Amino acid sequence: MNDRQRWLKESVMSAIANDYEDFDMVCAEVSKWARERGLTVEREEIADALQRVIDEGYADAFIYLPERQRYEVASFSSHELSDLWFYLTEKGKRFWEQEARSG
Repeated sequence: MNDRQRWLKESVMSAIANDYEDFDMVCAEVSKWARERGLTVEREEIADALQRVIDEGYADAFIYLPERQRYEVASFSSHELSDLWFYLTEKGKRFWEQEARSG
């Protein structure tokens, strides 16, 4: 993993560390942080980083069920990003907290 990919992974994790976030919000946050560093980032890169974080067990994708007023784990699909929400798993929270303390 190169430095950019590592930064994207950590930024995506930061964006979803405290609450369920939809893809647009994740993109807005990560893009803002990228601009602050003089970088540009594409939505596709953010989607790839999200998928990597999910594949590594650090986060889950969810759908929101308004009739039940709750989130349920769903499969990640780049074709359905606008319908998904994201949040760190316990493993992801431990990793993110460790990174935050060491960074």
